[in-house]
Amino acid sequence: MDAYVAKPVRVDTIERAIRSVLPVSSGIGSRIESQGPGMQSAHSDRQNLAVGDGATTPAEADARDGTLATADATAGSEPFDYVGFCQMFGEPDRPLFLELIDTFLTVSRPVMDDLDAAVRGGDIAAATALAHRLSGSSAACHAVALRTLAREIEVTARHGTLVPVEALDSLWHEWDKCVAWRSITS
Repeated sequence: MDAYVAKPVRVDTIERAIRSVLPVSSGIGSRIESQGPGMQSAHSDRQNLAVGDGATTPAEADARDGTLATADATAGSEPFDYVGFCQMFGEPDRPLFLELIDTFLTVSRPVMDDLDAAVRGGDIAAATALAHRLSGSSAACHAVALRTLAREIEVTARHGTLVPVEALDSLWHEWDKCVAWRSITS
């Protein structure tokens, strides 16, 4: 592998990776450069650190990777951040955004079910892996509150304990908000 791009993937990160592996003579790198700053994400200098990077709480992990939103801060707001999506991908593309949400909801439902069963069954290893998966996919589609709740479950499980079942209720509540939002949004 010649270049590595960490999640969440951003347009400017992909551009740098492409430039780093393509010879200048290909012309592709210069075409990317000619697009100018409009092609660059507003978050181009943000580092993407994985959970397990030494953070001891979800808030600390989020602060270290630049995502300062919390579930409380997003309470009552839209479950998906379209502005954040546009910043990540460079320009508004509502059909792509809605397609991403549809895929997310389809693929993540079994993850939600399995995570619920893992927490209720006391399986810390499974809860950690499933919460990580849900957190990552939630971040990719800018489901900020859902990501924060999944991240809390993940970080807690990484420290050897499971969240109380009430935390699952909050997660399911936010999931239901996501589903309801998509059912009325076109």
